Amino acid sequence: TPISVYRIRLEDANGVAHYSQPNLLGGDLNRHMWLLSKDIVRREFLRLQRFAGTPGKYLARKHWGELCSNCLDHNTEMVTNENCTECYGTAFQGGYETGVVFWVEESNTNVRAQRKDNVGMVADQVQTARAVACPFVAAHDVWVSDRTGERWVIQGKQEVATMKGKPLIYNVEMRLADPSSVVYDVPLTGSGSSSSS
Repeated sequence: TPISVYRIRLEDANGVAHYSQPNLLGGDLNRHMWLLSKDIVRREFLRLQRFAGTPGKYLARKHWGELCSNCLDHNTEMVTNENCTECYGTAFQGGYETGVVFWVEESNTNVRAQRKDNVGMVADQVQTARAVACPFVAAHDVWVSDRTGERWVIQGKQEVATMKGKPLIYNVEMRLADPSSVVYDVPLTGSGSSSSS
């Protein structure tokens, strides 16, 4: 059986390439653990698709790339307009990667009240959703429900199932974005189409 490996190539300021040691694509899992992990993920994905899940799109927030030419302070490189339609408040052009299919098992929505500076008490709608750990979710990314078009901002995650430290299934805490939020203007595809109404 072929073994898939990867290594990282880094090019320094002088143009010299440096390479990491080869690493196994599946990490340090032996064949039995890898097959067991694959089966756990397969069963969870089937459960989400057939019975308990809600389809949607996952928009990963950009953390690098071409900087926004519209709203960045030239001295601090801080976003000056959270509603910028060029970077969507992320500082990087396009704001988010192209949406990928992402199934979640939604829970009941709860209301969490909290005090925000200069606003007072604010009630956020939050929920914890169960999902397969692919893609790897991160805070401030966005999940868009295919059924309702609602956009949920990821607040955090907990690992429900792991194999030797590798996450397989998450519980993802999400907060419903305000309908006036610029995240509703983020296109789901690279073609510029938007699901905002």
